[in-house]
Amino acid sequence: MRKLIQSNFINKIFIFFLKIFSSFCTARMLLPAQRGEVTVGMTLAIMLSSLASLGVTSAIIYNVNKNEYREQALKDSVAISLRFLIGMPFVIVIVYFLLGRYAHNQVFKGIADAVILSSCVQCVISLFHGFVTDALHALMDFRTRNNAFVLPYLVQVGVLFSVWVTHRGMSVGHIISSVQIMYLQNWAILLAAAYSFFVLRKKHKIVYHWQLPQDWKRDYLHYGLKSCLAKLAQNLNNRLDALLINTLLNSTLTGLYAIATSLAELLLFVPSSIAAVLQPKIAGASEEEKRRLPGLMLGTACTLTFGGILLAFIFMPWFIPWYYGKHNAEAVPPALWLLPGMLGYAIAQVLMALMAGLGKPQVSAHATMSGLVATVILDFMLIPRFHIVGAAVASSIAYWVSALTVLYLYRLHTKEPLSTLFTSSVREPREWLKGKVKARKVSSASSNIGQ
Repeated sequence: MRKLIQSNFINKIFIFFLKIFSSFCTARMLLPAQRGEVTVGMTLAIMLSSLASLGVTSAIIYNVNKNEYREQALKDSVAISLRFLIGMPFVIVIVYFLLGRYAHNQVFKGIADAVILSSCVQCVISLFHGFVTDALHALMDFRTRNNAFVLPYLVQVGVLFSVWVTHRGMSVGHIISSVQIMYLQNWAILLAAAYSFFVLRKKHKIVYHWQLPQDWKRDYLHYGLKSCLAKLAQNLNNRLDALLINTLLNSTLTGLYAIATSLAELLLFVPSSIAAVLQPKIAGASEEEKRRLPGLMLGTACTLTFGGILLAFIFMPWFIPWYYGKHNAEAVPPALWLLPGMLGYAIAQVLMALMAGLGKPQVSAHATMSGLVATVILDFMLIPRFHIVGAAVASSIAYWVSALTVLYLYRLHTKEPLSTLFTSSVREPREWLKGKVKARKVSSASSNIGQ
């Protein structure tokens, strides 16, 4: 398990630097208003693709790793996936049409039609990408899965850097358009999805299977719907503020807020790496591991995230104007206000993955819904008065609301006092580290004796 977490952690770090460099290129080529257009298009595509999957991808991860008959579970998962991938793109197109027809001034305020169309295409591609990468997740093929997540960023960075270098003499806003950025993202995601599909076919010998399992409604749809509510609420909790800023204010402030959120959320690569491995691992773990893993994973995630927050508080005020340009300096205050919420988000993310692996995906739904309610109420209270700083404060508070909710539900379902979890979160990482140091000393002493 340690190697899997390390693999995901290294992947997240690599994506971290690719995101930073990609943001640098876009900040040097796009005006804040153009960046706001891209943010709205991407946000809507992410949220609707998450909703369109109905949480079935999470159910596939759970059932493949829990089922003793792994081959049959894989066949069942393929049958479920094919049904969704054929029907859901039509639903996505209809939803975009209805939003453009009846809520254009609210959802797509100031957004070009070409960006809206590209967002719809990205939503469909992201749905396919989500199914194939989560299939790799279920098979514990994290190397290919990680490659599939890195590839889009790698393609984007390569193209954007080439464009920036060859057009450095041009003024900001005239080098590349928001529509072209969306086109680039779509091709990059499609390339990653095709790569994942190829590996599933060639390496894992996944074959087409159409017959649905007998209990597919209970094992996949029922479980998936619980998980879907959690994913939808989580995406709304993370991205609704950007849409509301565009609706209540303008796309320029949306672009500035996108810089703040992209930097603050980079701190989450530690808990997200742990959560990705924890859910399938805990589903098939022994009772001893189920007692030990929560404290070890939660303590590790909180310690590393808190350290990252302290460093960000020190360096972010000068990093943003230096790296993104002085015209984006207004992103500093919201970025700083977002940082306290990252620790709450880390706690919620690890414990939600834990409870999903234990067959309780509804915990994630309840926790994220509580955070979403807080986000909506606080956004409407704070954004009109404090603009993007108000959105950042609302998000930080909402993340802690989700964390407190999932802690309460963890206590309710496991019957374990929270004091035991907190004590274990301090003890288990320390004991693990001591064990590693002792093992290294023994190994070093043995090699010296052998010499």
